[in-house]
Amino acid sequence: MPDFVAYYRTSTARQDYGIDAQRRDVLGYIEGQCGTLVAEFSEKESGKRADRPQMLAAIATAKASGAALIFSKLDRLSRDAGFIFALKAELDREKVKIVCVAIPDLNTLTLGIFATIAQHEREVISARTVAGLESARLKGKKLGGYRGRQKSHVREAINAGIAASVAERDKEVLPTIRALASDGKTQEQISDFLNATGKKTFTGKAFSRQQVGIVLRRNGA
Repeated sequence: MPDFVAYYRTSTARQDYGIDAQRRDVLGYIEGQCGTLVAEFSEKESGKRADRPQMLAAIATAKASGAALIFSKLDRLSRDAGFIFALKAELDREKVKIVCVAIPDLNTLTLGIFATIAQHEREVISARTVAGLESARLKGKKLGGYRGRQKSHVREAINAGIAASVAERDKEVLPTIRALASDGKTQEQISDFLNATGKKTFTGKAFSRQQVGIVLRRNGA
């Protein structure tokens, strides 16, 4: 049975995906693999900070025990691609395997690739959000508002930027999905094909049959 060392992180700025939720996802994965949890490490630290004593302890424990380092989502390691590349070097040096619950295909070889893609998508969303806000400002809409409350036009601009990014990602996979569906393939078979060819969802995750269905419905199929 495989052994795992778990790492959890909450940001000092965002607590929407806390330790309990991360632990639930990790333990669910380990149970599904009939694995053993060797140790758990957690810390409350910004994803931009390189000083992570608990992460280093988790890596050292994984190396000593021959276990894989497991975490729930890639951004629990960091949201910064530069940090991820430095971490990849450390994992390679210590010969520690990794498991990401949200990205089953992730490993130390592809870690940097996934991190770069994730950071690029965040930058695209950010740029489109700024463009949407600027467009709203030029149209004479007053931006800002009470702290903790978003004006409806601000929300619309943010949603428009996200929707544009989703539409671009759909364009990449929709022809393949439709062709396979016309050939009689099930949504599960289609998701398997997309994952095997390295395609990812808008959020950078592997495709499931449900997500294939969402893409089709979103595009009128």
